[in-house]
Amino acid sequence: IESLESDGRAALADLSLRQYYRPVVLLAWWAVQQVSRSPAAFHALNVALHAVATVLAVVVIRRVAGVRPLAALVGGLIFAVHGSRTGSVAWITGLLDVLPAIPALAALALAASPVDSRERVRSAWIAALCALALLGKETSAVIPALVVAVAPAGMKLRAALVRAAPSALVVGLAGLARVVWMPLGGERWPIALSSRVGLALESLGRFARLTAWPTS
Repeated sequence: IESLESDGRAALADLSLRQYYRPVVLLAWWAVQQVSRSPAAFHALNVALHAVATVLAVVVIRRVAGVRPLAALVGGLIFAVHGSRTGSVAWITGLLDVLPAIPALAALALAASPVDSRERVRSAWIAALCALALLGKETSAVIPALVVAVAPAGMKLRAALVRAAPSALVVGLAGLARVVWMPLGGERWPIALSSRVGLALESLGRFARLTAWPTS
């Protein structure tokens, strides 16, 4: 343990490792460690959080697709057991995907809601959830675009963009913070942001392909 703690201090002194500034995930791992250092405890955390994400996925499916609860539940179950989720849930390091997915899906559930008198509050909550997801993994920078994509039918593009604006501002501020404080081994934002958004979109495309043709 002393050796690990020494390695941890050395890692903190390495500026190149600032690219992995993901405090929400580190805090979750720290909290589990206070209870148990057994791998089973960390796996249990992943499974529990994936269950929460699955519930949110059902909500998103129902609101975006406008389907009946049973159909949304079937979609959620596919999300829960799909092979593309295996690595994220089975590997302890998969928490980097599972944990940010919760605020991201919660933001999309709000984004799929129809316009009403609480629009400003809704936009603020979406931005807050976006910030929380970004503190878990940088690929959450795609959330503002997804907020526009899941806008309810009949909502004008301008209104959808206004709804996504606060979260887009959060992403911009996160990018600015990385330019100032978190050099990525010589690669700085927005170059790093562009590459990560590209990677996220590529991952989404691969997931869509595997969903349509799972044996590929």
